[in-house]
Amino acid sequence: MTMHKVLGTMVILGISAVLMAPADCGPTGTPGMGAMSATIDGTNWNAGNCNINEIATEEIITITGADAAGATMVCSLLGIDGETTLDLADDSAPGGNCSWTDEDDMGGSFGSISGELDISTWNDELLEGTFEFTGEDTEGNTVEVTNGEFTCEWGINPLG
Repeated sequence: MTMHKVLGTMVILGISAVLMAPADCGPTGTPGMGAMSATIDGTNWNAGNCNINEIATEEIITITGADAAGATMVCSLLGIDGETTLDLADDSAPGGNCSWTDEDDMGGSFGSISGELDISTWNDELLEGTFEFTGEDTEGNTVEVTNGEFTCEWGINPLG
């Protein structure tokens, strides 16, 4: 199984974790908050919120943004624990993957087949960075995601 398939599965798990996460996500009793935006095929998109979730003892981290209509962007990190730049076409671990699910196509998503994800800030309060990628769905349709950026607060302290 390629890393993209593994990360694609993690994306689905990440979305499920966001949708089913308990309200108490950290020492303050509040979930992580933040902002995410991108340009999707030339159209500006803004998430109403940005959340970070850790899966499997911090080995998998998902950064998820969703708008009110249900469109969702998820970037998954595997084995990453600090500031770095990831090639989204690279199938080796540690690595990352991003996906875009449009509100009109809730049955499928566009997983990254090329692009870059840059984690510029990683500390015990904040995770922020930029991304751009070409995404492809199972039917071979593509989407161009540019000018992506996120700033998310941790819901829990990732560093202990």
